[in-house]
Amino acid sequence: ILDDVEKENKIPKGLLKGLAMRESYGDPLRLNTGKDGGAGLFMFQPRTGRAYGLKVSGTSNKSGADYKHGEELRKLIAKNKNDYKAMGKIDERFDVKKSAEAAARYLKDDYNKYHSWDKALSAYNQGKPAPNPLKTKHVQKVREYQKYYNKRDHH
Repeated sequence: ILDDVEKENKIPKGLLKGLAMRESYGDPLRLNTGKDGGAGLFMFQPRTGRAYGLKVSGTSNKSGADYKHGEELRKLIAKNKNDYKAMGKIDERFDVKKSAEAAARYLKDDYNKYHSWDKALSAYNQGKPAPNPLKTKHVQKVREYQKYYNKRDHH
C-alpha cells in the first residue's frame, strides 16, 4: 500500500515506510505514547487528520495535545477489541490506505513549501522545519528506516 501511495504521489521510495515506522512502529492501531490524541500509522492529530480529508471520531479539533480525545480513543479501541477494520471505519486515521494518502498529501504540501524532503519531514514532526533537519533525531530515524526498507525490498 505504501509503495503504491509513494508512486502515485511522486514521493521518494521508502519515505512513507520510514515515516510510519518512526511515528507508530508500523502499527495502524497505535496511539501516541504521550496519550495526547495522536493516532494511527502516521500519528495524525484530530485537526490535521480532518484537514487532510480523514474522518476522525469524536469532537476534538485540536492539532496539539488533547488528552481527553486520547482517552476516548483508548476506550474505543478496547470496545472494538482491537479490530483494525472496524476502527478504520470509525476513524480513518486507523485505515492504512487512507492515512497513507493523507500523510503523502501532507508531506507533498510541505515539500512544495520548503523544497526539501528533509525539511518536509521535520515540519511534519514539529509544525515547521528545524534549522538543520538532518541533525534532528526524527529525520535521522525516518531516513534510517527508509534506507533499511529500500535495501530490504530491493530485488
